[in-house]
Amino acid sequence: MGNTGEAVGELPEKRVTWAELYFDLIFVFAITQVSGLLHHRHDPVGIVQALVVFVPVYWCWVGTTVQANIRDVDTARDRLGILAVGFTGLVMALAVPGAYGNRGVLLGAGYWAARVVLLFLLVRIPGVWRGPYGVGVLVSGPLLVAGGLLPEGPRVCLWALAALCDLSGPVVFRRKLAAVAYHPSHMPERFALFLLVALGESIVGIGASAAAVRLDAAELVAVTAAFTISAGLWARRRWGCCTGGADCIC
Repeated sequence: MGNTGEAVGELPEKRVTWAELYFDLIFVFAITQVSGLLHHRHDPVGIVQALVVFVPVYWCWVGTTVQANIRDVDTARDRLGILAVGFTGLVMALAVPGAYGNRGVLLGAGYWAARVVLLFLLVRIPGVWRGPYGVGVLVSGPLLVAGGLLPEGPRVCLWALAALCDLSGPVVFRRKLAAVAYHPSHMPERFALFLLVALGESIVGIGASAAAVRLDAAELVAVTAAFTISAGLWARRRWGCCTGGADCIC
């Protein structure tokens, strides 16, 4: 770990690229689609189903964020790769509402395609197959596609197994991942900007819903409360862990 810290310290500061921000717009839409599953089913089963679908969507975003962190993505090859993963994210977003219906295979295929593209972008790194990216292509991707062919109960079980495989990857391969030289400033900025886009999407949802109804006192109170919660989440993320100046991004 000590050697990793020294290697990271020698790396120049890296900033989020425009391609990454465009990519984030797509995956924020996908995550809002996942939250829509809870709108239709609030019981424990519905929560489990939403979490099981959330993991592959989120894991595609995490995989692309790490890929952009350890590589120079300001090249034609990597920009096209990020856009390709973004398209698979759009496919997954369109599949989410029917994930437990007739779009299960579409969700699994979108995820599997995203993991294949990410592995292709990192294929020049020695041993990349023997890590989380290889797990996505060889294990969790096929499990998601196979689960899409099954009825709802077995589908949830197989998709949960796929999610467990993905989430356990950083633990199983922790020594391998610890040897990677990361850009420490890029990760917090990427997460902060992703959260900003997500909160912006929530503002659009608040405004669109309110604009479609008569604005009485109760509706205005609801809009005020929703905006206050959204602003509070961003303020906590923006300044809650900062000890520096006003421009601190945690």
